[in-house]
Amino acid sequence: MTLDGSNNNNGNTLEVSDPPFQTCLFPSPSASGSPSDRITRHCENLLWEHFPVSFRSGAFDEEIYVVNDHATLSRFLETEFSLERLDVIYPKLWRVGFPRPPRSLSTQIQMGRTVVLTNAIDMHLVWGGGKIFLKPLPRYLLESEFWTILLPSSSASGHDERERIVEPKTDGTASAEGQSGSAAESMDRSVVRQSALGLLYTYACLITHPVDLKMALDLGLIPKDGVGNGNGPDWATWRKLATELLQPGIRRQLHRRFERGELRLNRLNWIYVFRDVPSFQMYYSPWYNYTDFLVANLSWITATTIYIAIVLTAMQVGLSTDALKNSQAFQNVSYGFTVFAILGPIVAISLVLLILLVFVVPNWNSARSASRQLEPTSEAITKDSPAEV
Repeated sequence: MTLDGSNNNNGNTLEVSDPPFQTCLFPSPSASGSPSDRITRHCENLLWEHFPVSFRSGAFDEEIYVVNDHATLSRFLETEFSLERLDVIYPKLWRVGFPRPPRSLSTQIQMGRTVVLTNAIDMHLVWGGGKIFLKPLPRYLLESEFWTILLPSSSASGHDERERIVEPKTDGTASAEGQSGSAAESMDRSVVRQSALGLLYTYACLITHPVDLKMALDLGLIPKDGVGNGNGPDWATWRKLATELLQPGIRRQLHRRFERGELRLNRLNWIYVFRDVPSFQMYYSPWYNYTDFLVANLSWITATTIYIAIVLTAMQVGLSTDALKNSQAFQNVSYGFTVFAILGPIVAISLVLLILLVFVVPNWNSARSASRQLEPTSEAITKDSPAEV
């Protein structure tokens, strides 16, 4: 059985296309022989350990799916490499990032940015607040068979860009695309390939010196072998791989998000806030709970109030001097600032509480709706209840 749902035992010929690289960071015992033979042996012993146990979906990640067959593998890949949130604001990305490849990992550290690991590809290379989010490079992206079978290039595959990875039936033949309950979710292989290749390309840009490779291994950004010494790829092998990924023309094969390297988080948030009025949804919220939100916003109000108190004290001293107590202009300014000092903090705190309600009420409604879906219906309760004697 192959990754694309076909069966090797029924005489079908495996379709082989060129992967985006030739260097193998982690050689396997099946590395010898022709490309078709290598892929056949690899598919007969599918390395599921390179993929995660499960993935989540839904507005609040409330749905969990186990990656244990080809149907869920297809859905996982489409979810894992989805850049929809950046696609919808693509015309505004010129405000967010400069059109250049990402700078090296050592340069990111030199600029005072702390590396934060993330599994979301749409957060990869997003920076702000002294942090830069990086998605670790999955092991399966470094396997040539993954590209030749699951994500072949459109020219090599010879099929429509939207293809299906289907689960084979019990008799060994591929199930029909329209068969109810057994056909896998459709996957846009072209888009997934562009995103996956873009992630691989960014690491060729991030790791340009031996020190970058050492930091990437220490931070867990690239996988280690897991066998033998487990120290990960050496510099000479990585250099060959990165050279292949940086060949001229490869950027035309990437998702358009990767036209720009690092993206500013605060500008992404502002774009989303004004885009989703009146819901005020942010691209990535820096607050993990309501307490963090209140602390972050009341802190600047407190600092402003202290400054206002200092100014009011200075004005009081000025009114006691002969030079200013008879000045009508200073009297008017003092009057206006006094009114502002009284109303300003009240208005600011009210605004923060109003914004908090904007976040709280939809979350409560969503949580309540989700809870109602879990509650048994009255018909089910009646059916399961014991009959009256």
